[in-house]
Amino acid sequence: MNDGTATGAPRRQLSLQQQAVEQLRALAKPYRLRVQADAEGFPFIPGRYGRIERHCDGVNCHACPLPGRVALAVYTERPRLFSKIWSIPGVRRYQTGDSEMRAVFPIEALPAVARVIRAHRKPGIGAEVAKKIGSITAFGGTSRPQKTRFESSRGPEVNGSGARGGPLPTFLTARQVADMLHVDERTVLRWAQHDASMPTTRLGRVVRFEREPLLRWLARKQPRLARQFAEVTPPSAPGAA
Repeated sequence: MNDGTATGAPRRQLSLQQQAVEQLRALAKPYRLRVQADAEGFPFIPGRYGRIERHCDGVNCHACPLPGRVALAVYTERPRLFSKIWSIPGVRRYQTGDSEMRAVFPIEALPAVARVIRAHRKPGIGAEVAKKIGSITAFGGTSRPQKTRFESSRGPEVNGSGARGGPLPTFLTARQVADMLHVDERTVLRWAQHDASMPTTRLGRVVRFEREPLLRWLARKQPRLARQFAEVTPPSAPGAA
């Protein structure tokens, strides 16, 4: 009798862990977020500035700030990120110390929380991003010289029109942004890495910058550089020759 109990308990525990892994993977899949398991087999989403964990399954909600709902938790040791995480709609403070914090949030807030802690993503791009930047750029533009809309504003590839007549967004490389602002390319990449407010599009290890959001960001951060950037990359004019 005791032997059956001893062998059955680990199986039930493993089953609970596996259910947690499958649930977190299903939530992370649309955003291509990586899911790992800790030493005990419980899943988490790693990030540069913290981690995201499964907090509540919506059934066993004892002392959960979001009773009756599937809830996730974010943990970080970066005090400068505390206010950014708390400002995300739906996030609830849970545990706060001098240099570490844990907050609970609903699954709807997962993409916003993942952006703040720079959650690790799987290589490749999602369908929405591919649709936004175009199939040629998304799937064929990184292994050969860039003669696409990632080029500067010269030519119709950058400031052309889409299949339905709408203007295409202008995406620039870090080198192109650096050349236009007369700064080092590493400076641009450092901005993108350390300033979460800088608008960037990440495709695996590839980093691109959309012109209009970047111009607004520069206007807030560096007005002089923003004016210089606007002069070098004029906006597209639909219908212009």
